[in-house]
Amino acid sequence: MRLLPVLLLACAAIAAPARTEDAPPCRNGLFPEYEGGFRMGTIGPGPRVHFHRDWPAGECPHGDGCRERAYLVPGDAVLLAHAHGEWTCVWYSGTDRAFVGWLPAARIAVEPATTPDDFEGDWSTFHDTASLQVRNLDDGRIAVTGAATWHGIAGNVNVGEVHGTGRPERNRVRIDEPGDGNGCTLWMERVGADLLVVHDNALCGGLNVRFDNVYRRTPPGTGD
Repeated sequence: MRLLPVLLLACAAIAAPARTEDAPPCRNGLFPEYEGGFRMGTIGPGPRVHFHRDWPAGECPHGDGCRERAYLVPGDAVLLAHAHGEWTCVWYSGTDRAFVGWLPAARIAVEPATTPDDFEGDWSTFHDTASLQVRNLDDGRIAVTGAATWHGIAGNVNVGEVHGTGRPERNRVRIDEPGDGNGCTLWMERVGADLLVVHDNALCGGLNVRFDNVYRRTPPGTGD
């Protein structure tokens, strides 16, 4: 009889549910690395819906302690990346900040997939940490010139730049700098009416300088 508690504990351990599969990262900085194709969506009817963070692993985004203070309301437009179960990784740009996090997929009305192929224009990130100037070339390629900065907490500033070309395939394009292949490379995807998602190869400038971000096209007449 003394072995009974031990046997019961052993059986309980065997019958315990498996650990929930860890969700992939969903946060600022890593959002542009998604390779599955971005979509646009709108928050559907209902109460305000809060973002959920992606950590700690195994608990978020579904855990009760994962809810963020930031929230969206019906009608807000969002940029969608990868899914994890009943959650979707979302980027949102408000009037004072951009935010990335998990939202319940059931609250998002996904728009039909589109492939806008108009890359030309001047593009900038939400906080103007990077900018890109894209121009059409006569042979069907596009030329991209850009600059990016990173500001350290000690006041130091690192900079980077890109000067390259590429040939778009529908709404995607790879931009390479001329040379031996060790320069800055960008992968760009057009989404919606005025968004451009950019991911780089981490060879575009000084320490921590990245072009990875979501860009908006600068309306004509508002640039420098």
